[in-house]
Amino acid sequence: MISVVMPARNNAPYVREAIDSILGQTEGDLELLVIDDASSDDTAAVVSSVGDPRVRLLRNEIRLGIAGSVNRGIAAARGEYIARMDADDVAMPTRLATQRAFLEAHPRVALCGTWVRMFDGAWHRDRRLETHPERMRCALLLFNVLSHPTAMWRRGAFAQHGLTYDESFTNSEDYDLWCRASHVVGIANVPAVLLRYRVHGAQAGHDRPARLREGERVRLAQLARLGASLTPEQLAVHHTLGIAGRLPSAADGRGWRDALLAANGRTRVYDAGVLCAVLNEQLFLAGAWRHATPRTLVRLAIGAIDDRRR
Repeated sequence: MISVVMPARNNAPYVREAIDSILGQTEGDLELLVIDDASSDDTAAVVSSVGDPRVRLLRNEIRLGIAGSVNRGIAAARGEYIARMDADDVAMPTRLATQRAFLEAHPRVALCGTWVRMFDGAWHRDRRLETHPERMRCALLLFNVLSHPTAMWRRGAFAQHGLTYDESFTNSEDYDLWCRASHVVGIANVPAVLLRYRVHGAQAGHDRPARLREGERVRLAQLARLGASLTPEQLAVHHTLGIAGRLPSAADGRGWRDALLAANGRTRVYDAGVLCAVLNEQLFLAGAWRHATPRTLVRLAIGAIDDRRR
């Protein structure tokens, strides 16, 4: 029923714990495909030593990266659902069963993630991501709202729309895929912590310059889908909000917000009320409230309340 796809590169210290957390799931109808991405350590040997018939090891002779490795795993998968897992994380025992039940209870949703518990030794912090589907779609204009190693999706729905990882991405392949998916299938987050996300210096995705470049590329594609044409100043607001959650020095974000709302008024890609509330909220969190009039603050508050009621 569920194919768990786990790319692994030089994860020998952690991969056995990650595998055991999948094999110990309350959901028993699963297979685990571990794609060893040309590791130079004992990752493949650790996987081979597990001895459970549900585990299948695929080895890349040359490095394909996360996107290429996951695409290879999906092509070899047999399950109705595809679930992502990283080789250095730990899934909670009920993760797969909870997500499968969620998707079966919400037939319009084809992709769901979960909340995560970030940890490093004794330190931990829960990351509670947005769960409102339309707010998630709107927020993807700026940043990723679905944790990659928690993702589960309907294999048939993704195949129907030709949704696969773009292998030209090395750091933001998930953000790109979720954005493309959000325009053709329903997305959501399960409001429960179902994965322990390990924080360490050797994990993938630490190439900050590449992440910034690729994030900008995804945001520009999102603006193109919306049909928004921004001035250089508005584009600077857009990228800075997406990267750092703040406004560029002395920037006025209202022009940026109004340009996006006007574009959506023409193309109707997003629910107008939800988009307005999400953009206002980002401006508020970025500190725009310091320069707002009392009337604007009231409008921001009312918009947020109305959106939450949806």
